[in-house]
Amino acid sequence: MNRKNGKIDGQAIVLLVGALIAFVVLLLFIEDVLSPFIAFAAIFLFLWPIRRLPLVKYVLGVVSILFFIWFFIETRGVLTPFLLSLILAYLFNPLVSRLERYGFPRWLSSLMILLLVLSVVTTLMVFLLPEFVNQLGDLVDLSVKYSKIASGWIESEGIRFLTENLNINYEKVQEFILNQVPDKIQDIFQSLFKTALDVTTALSRLVNQIFNLVLVPILFFYLLKDFERIKGWIKGIIPRSSTTKIVRYIKEIDRVLGGFFRGQLIVCTLVGILTTGLLTLFGVRYALILGLIAGVLNIIPLVGLFITLGIGILIGLLSPSPLIACIKIVVIIEAIQILEGNILTPHIVGDRVGLHPAWILFSVFIFAHFWGFFGLLIAVPTTAILRIFVADGLLHYRNRNAPQAAGEEPPP
Repeated sequence: MNRKNGKIDGQAIVLLVGALIAFVVLLLFIEDVLSPFIAFAAIFLFLWPIRRLPLVKYVLGVVSILFFIWFFIETRGVLTPFLLSLILAYLFNPLVSRLERYGFPRWLSSLMILLLVLSVVTTLMVFLLPEFVNQLGDLVDLSVKYSKIASGWIESEGIRFLTENLNINYEKVQEFILNQVPDKIQDIFQSLFKTALDVTTALSRLVNQIFNLVLVPILFFYLLKDFERIKGWIKGIIPRSSTTKIVRYIKEIDRVLGGFFRGQLIVCTLVGILTTGLLTLFGVRYALILGLIAGVLNIIPLVGLFITLGIGILIGLLSPSPLIACIKIVVIIEAIQILEGNILTPHIVGDRVGLHPAWILFSVFIFAHFWGFFGLLIAVPTTAILRIFVADGLLHYRNRNAPQAAGEEPPP
């Protein structure tokens, strides 16, 4: 091997291929006891002596990424409190830094933020969670009641209407409706509210496993207090040859992620409060459920609005005065969306994402296809981050292929 220029001669290639074959044969013999840890370590030890080769660098990078993805999936139950605490520390770090500039010690600012967050969570759990559960239970009972009424009407009046006015065979219609329609109606209502019940169950399980009163607050406090040190440590492990470029990427990503999620947290909270308050003021039933849905789904561009309106209309149809209730729900949700789109989001979030609406819709549907509801939540910020790298790559490509002035070298 020529170590100076990082090239391999023919003899080294033959030895490398032979060693690789022997390595694969060895792995096949020990596959019963083989684990990703052993495979990862073996690959690293095997390729480390020739790590300076460009192809080997890419292989080591891909193997490392795959290993850490596997490691995260396998340990997600253990890592979740740490990740949650880290996300909270990231979101509240600017507020702590601002308090620090006003003369508050960082540990005191972090403690104040921790107490504030705990107070808000406790208040929501004590006052809003019981009411939410009661409203959800009433809504499920009401849906079952109306499904039985609809089935009874179809069996008594609906069949006669179809046969007398549309000349449809009575026996076939009766057989179809009696055997298929009740099950279909029941399936529709069950699918509608199964999602809500699954979310409630998942949240309860999440609360029992993660949001305990010891681990997450302690981790949140220490990570928030030392967040600037963590940033300095990350910057310190970046190779010096790539420091400028990587730091620029980190700043751009922080600008997009931080601005988007911090702004959306405020906007979604305001939308949820306004929706719940106005629906309650105008006497719409299940206002808390609709307000929570509107607030959570507001982070999903365009699609969240249509889902909220659809669920709102379904809930309105179960009200004593369906038409009036549906009109109130649609008008209030649309009015709040106009307020959010023209005043709240432009002033709080701004144009940090920088994506065309068509790209936003495309990313939402693609991410939802692969990752479901979680994909809907991360579609916009992830696409915005990818846009940073794509734009930088295109700029670098254009600069390399642009006509050069006389005596001017192309950029590296």
